Amino acid sequence: MRNADRLLRAMYRILPLRYEIYPGPDGEIAIHAPGNGGRSVILSCESDGNALCLVDLRETRDRKRYPTADDLPDDFVDTALTELKNCDNRAA
Repeated sequence: MRNADRLLRAMYRILPLRYEIYPGPDGEIAIHAPGNGGRSVILSCESDGNALCLVDLRETRDRKRYPTADDLPDDFVDTALTELKNCDNRAA
């Protein structure tokens, strides 16, 4: 919960939008940054302290697993959110 709260606030500073937060079946908390056209960035804070970032920008799909969420957001997450914003700006 602490990781999700901290990361949501940090992600909002990078890309201020309405995030969707939901629990997963194994105790994880997903932070979903939705974009236009089905694009999205999802950061999953797992109950054991690990994290997973899933990026779907239609042209680009990528993922990165982290042994700890302590150092997030990192360049990968920052770049993904920035690209999501840029895709939405181009689509608008």
